[in-house]
Amino acid sequence: MRAADGAIEVIRLDPKAEDPSAAVALGVIGDVEARGLCGSGLVDAVAELARVGLLDASGRFVPEEAAAGVAPALADRLTTVRDGERVFVLHRPTPDAPAVESVYLSQRDVRELQFAKAAISTGWTLLLEELGLEASEVQQVLLAGSFGSYLSPASAVRIGLVPKLSVLRIVSAGNVAGRGRRWCCCPHASGRAPTRCSRRWPMSSSRTVPTSTTGSSTSSPSPSEPAAAGRVALVACGAIAQPAADAATANGWPLDVHPLPPLLHNRPERIAGAVEELVLALRDRYDRVTVGYADCGTYGALDAVCERLGVERLPGLHCYDLFAGASAVEQLGDDEPGTYLLTDFLVKSFSRTVVQELGLDRHPELRDDYFRHYTRVVWLVQTTDPAEQAELRALAQDAAARIGLPLEVRPTGTGGLERALAGLLSTTR
Repeated sequence: MRAADGAIEVIRLDPKAEDPSAAVALGVIGDVEARGLCGSGLVDAVAELARVGLLDASGRFVPEEAAAGVAPALADRLTTVRDGERVFVLHRPTPDAPAVESVYLSQRDVRELQFAKAAISTGWTLLLEELGLEASEVQQVLLAGSFGSYLSPASAVRIGLVPKLSVLRIVSAGNVAGRGRRWCCCPHASGRAPTRCSRRWPMSSSRTVPTSTTGSSTSSPSPSEPAAAGRVALVACGAIAQPAADAATANGWPLDVHPLPPLLHNRPERIAGAVEELVLALRDRYDRVTVGYADCGTYGALDAVCERLGVERLPGLHCYDLFAGASAVEQLGDDEPGTYLLTDFLVKSFSRTVVQELGLDRHPELRDDYFRHYTRVVWLVQTTDPAEQAELRALAQDAAARIGLPLEVRPTGTGGLERALAGLLSTTR
């Protein structure tokens, strides 16, 4: 059914729930009794059934005896309806209602989704081949339209609808067709002039056809103060400015840290411009200026600024890579695409950077809209001080509870950041 009141849009399964009636959690549009399944709910249902082992790799429901072994709390929901078609019952209007009068996912539903998924994944696979790119090199996936606005990125990754990426790189683009029409019809209102694409892509059946906010305090001088000769300036994200300054002090590096507001991460399209402005303000007073940001959601815009200004930045896609290592962060996403990451800074500032910024202090009912696509919180722990760890653990647990997710703790230290800074200081351009 369409996304109207009564449509199931979010599904979570607990295969080992002690109470079978609590094994299926549904998000229903309008908070009324479920009457059907909309598109985002269909994707969620298939992804969850695959996750718990009730759908095999071919998309077929597993036999009853296998279901009882892998998901005992859900096995009795696998049944048959007319003509013997196998279904998974999502919601019964009454406890003893027959499957045919209930809301269910059928084997036919799964097959139809597989056809649609195959068409979409074939499209982006061919595009990547044409461009000579690997899926891991994709910087951002935009989910367009009303369907994309409510689709769970974690579920889309799990069933292969989009490339296997961190959910942080998969975002809703909204009504891009409408925006495009407005842009073309009223270019002056948007501040941009439309351009004509000069390249024409051939149509072929052949795969081989060529074709602010909160700041961070450090001991560094302000941009208006004179700096000593022989020193290096680091234009840093406020979220890592203090650990960077601590590392500089501990290692005796001639490094002055100049932080930008950490809440720029809520508007990453502004990061590159803010970095450029501060680099230009500092470069005449330092032997070198460097950039204490990873890509941080700028999708190449920051790299373009660094190239134009002749400065280096920290490696990686985001600060999580600097603390835990890129491979470890990627593995976290592979193990559970719906992973929400915290650093020590985010744990300390969660109420400000997340709760207040998203308006959850004023509208707590929005929590599920923001976080329904996530399944766990992982805190990457930088501090090694036992007392501080205990204090931050309590804050991390509170943060996870506020968004209704379980907490996992992964110690990382700051060694990765220190090595990245040392590498930055040793390079020349």
